[in-house]
Amino acid sequence: MEKSHLRFSFVVRLLLLFEIFEFGFMLNEMGNEDGSERWGYVEVRDQVNLFWWYYRSPNRTKDSANPWPVILWLQGGPDSPAGTGFSYVNDPRLLATSDEEAALDLTKLLIQVFNACESLPMSPLYIVGESYGGKHAAILALNVLHDLFWVPHGYHQRILRLAKKIEEQVEAGDFVNATSTFWHLTDVLLNNSWGVDIYNFMLDAVNDPLVNSNSITNRYTTYSTSSSKVSNSVNLNTLMNGVIREKLKIIPPHVIWKFSSDLVFNALAGEFMKPRIYEVDILLEKGVPVTIYSGQLDVICSPKGTEAWVKKLKWEGLQNFMSTARTPIAYTSNGQGMLFGFEKSHENLSFYWILGAGHFVPAERPFVAMEMIGKATNSPAPSL
Repeated sequence: MEKSHLRFSFVVRLLLLFEIFEFGFMLNEMGNEDGSERWGYVEVRDQVNLFWWYYRSPNRTKDSANPWPVILWLQGGPDSPAGTGFSYVNDPRLLATSDEEAALDLTKLLIQVFNACESLPMSPLYIVGESYGGKHAAILALNVLHDLFWVPHGYHQRILRLAKKIEEQVEAGDFVNATSTFWHLTDVLLNNSWGVDIYNFMLDAVNDPLVNSNSITNRYTTYSTSSSKVSNSVNLNTLMNGVIREKLKIIPPHVIWKFSSDLVFNALAGEFMKPRIYEVDILLEKGVPVTIYSGQLDVICSPKGTEAWVKKLKWEGLQNFMSTARTPIAYTSNGQGMLFGFEKSHENLSFYWILGAGHFVPAERPFVAMEMIGKATNSPAPSL
C-alpha cells in the first residue's frame, strides 16, 4: 500500500483517520426519515453485537472532491466493547480478552457501517476517542495499514513466517512440504480476514461459489471506566434506559445500558497495563500524522505520564520534536486574553497540553477540543 493512499490522523486519547476500501453488510438498522440520524447493531462475531449511532453534520464543503469528514467517537467505554453501553454479547465467554480482539471487532463494524451508509465511503473517516479507546484505535490504524484490513496486525508476522518457510522449502527441493505449508498459509489468511476469497480479493469466501468458509475469527472490543463528574452531572442510566431507549426502538429487552462493566474490565485484565508505544512508533514511521493530547488535571492519564511514554518513542524525529518550542493556545473574551493550553508539532507528530481540563477534554474544554479536531481533520471549525 503506497503512502500516497494513506490518509491517517491519530490522536492518542485519541484521533485516527483513514479511508475505508472494503465493506460488508449491515444488521438491524433504523433512522430518522430525513436521514440526519441512523443507528443500529453490527454482529461483529456470532452473538457479539456492537451498537452504532450516526449523526449527519449540517455542514458541507463546497468542493465535492473534498467531502466533509466522518468522525467515529470511541469513549473507551459505552458501546465499544460489547458488554458496555447498548452493545452486548449473549455469552460472557465471548467478551474480548485482548486489545487486538477489540480493535478487530471495531474494524468489522466500520466495514459494515460504511457499506450501509452510501455516502460514507467518499468521506475520510476520523476515529476519535479518549482514555482506553486510544489503545484500540492505535491497533485499528495498523490493521488498516496492513493489506486494507485483510491481514490483522497480530497475524502479519505469522503470515510472513509461513511465506519464508515456503521459500526455504522450495529452495531445498522439499516441494511436498512446501505445498502443505502453502495450504496452511491460505487457511491463516482465510480465517483471519473474515473470509476474503484467495481467488478474488473483491469477494469473500461465502459469496464465491468455489470456496466455502466456516471460520470464526476471535475478535471483540473492551473497556471499562470509572464514573466521572461529567457523567454524574446527569443520571445517564435513567436517560439512556428511558427516553433514548424509546427513541431507538431496537434495543433488545434483556440489554440494559451501562456506562462500564466489571465483566468487560476483568476480561481485559491482562491488557490494561500493556503499552502501545510500538504501534504509535509504526504509525509515525509510516508517515501517519499523530496528535497526542492531555488534560492538565488528569490523573489516570496524566500529562507527566504521557510525556514519559512519548520520550520512549524510537521515531527518528523525536529529538527535533522535543526541542521544538510550545505555542500558546489563547482566546480573547470581553477584551481579555485567556490561556487555555499549549501545542507543538514537528513533522507528523503534534502534542496538545490542555489547561483546566482533566480526563474528559471534549466535555471540559470543548472549544479547545473543537479547534484541535478542526486542525487534525483540516476542516473549518466554528468561530470560538
